[in-house]
Amino acid sequence: MSFSDDIAKFSKKADKKALLVFRAIGLDMFGRIVKRTPVDTGRLRNNWQITENVQLGQKLYITNNLPYAERIEDGYSQQAPAGMVKVTINEFDSIVNSAANK
Repeated sequence: MSFSDDIAKFSKKADKKALLVFRAIGLDMFGRIVKRTPVDTGRLRNNWQITENVQLGQKLYITNNLPYAERIEDGYSQQAPAGMVKVTINEFDSIVNSAANK
């Protein structure tokens, strides 16, 4: 096996690990947002969606298309006065560190 083969093998392994970390970060953020979503009827909490089959270099989207989702995010609910997404985004560094250390 040549040096270039070793580099290619290492690169492929690193890409797989990076993808696992990227997906773990997305799933962690998604879970935190869902758990922080106030529940009245459960409709808002159950309407969160995440991009499926995301690959490295792509954007991962976490969305909720209910018309009142933004209002709740902006503090309308006393159950989540600081929002759900903003709070989770503020934890991004610790989420990344946790995923990378696993």
